[in-house]
Amino acid sequence: MTRYSTLILDAFDTLIRIDPSRLFQHQAGDRTIHTTAPEVHKFYEDVVGKIDFQSFVEGFLKSGREANRRRKGDFREIPSAYRFSIMLDLLDCEHEPSQDLPARLAQAHMGHLAPAMDIPDSHKRALDWSLDQGYRLAMISNFDSAPTVHQCLENHNVHDMFDVIVVSDETGWRKPHPAIFEHTLQKLDVVAAECLFVGDRLDLDVDGAAGVGMDVVWIDTGVQEWTPEYARPQYTVGAFPEVVQILGGE
Repeated sequence: MTRYSTLILDAFDTLIRIDPSRLFQHQAGDRTIHTTAPEVHKFYEDVVGKIDFQSFVEGFLKSGREANRRRKGDFREIPSAYRFSIMLDLLDCEHEPSQDLPARLAQAHMGHLAPAMDIPDSHKRALDWSLDQGYRLAMISNFDSAPTVHQCLENHNVHDMFDVIVVSDETGWRKPHPAIFEHTLQKLDVVAAECLFVGDRLDLDVDGAAGVGMDVVWIDTGVQEWTPEYARPQYTVGAFPEVVQILGGE
């Protein structure tokens, strides 16, 4: 299939997987949450002072929910450091935090989240095949710490496979806003019709890419169900490596 020159990938749950077993399990009511909160709590106590763990976790989780609420409102990214400034306001600690504390808390959080990130070998083989066939590769990621995304790709020796890597933390816009897609197309110097977008979210990936004129491969992970409220993807697969078959490979 030669109609596409470029494959543009979502990052998390498309190429990159987060292994929850590598994170602390916290019971929140009837839900089990995999989180970095204990490690961030320890860092907080080391640099600020003692705080009840349960109160800290509540502030930690609430700040994440609040950041996500704001992101959904206008599709502007809330950087990880700003999320932790929200947390500090919620905790209303007795000690006056240093100006750089939100950034240091974000760094502690990402430092424990990053080791849980993995790129399966089958995904790397699909990247290799795509490059061998002459496709250009790009990535658009909704993530609040661009350095963490870049470092993950470096750690798994795939960073240099991509011509362009766009992270919402750097651009300020999140999928499905057209600005982050158009920015990527401009950096690639291609038109939307040349690109095939691959992602797992109907609301973010399928709607966003279709909205700027790209064909889309939806990775159906079982989390969402397609209904007519979403754009219809041209292709549906169960995992990223199946894109190879769509493009004529075996």
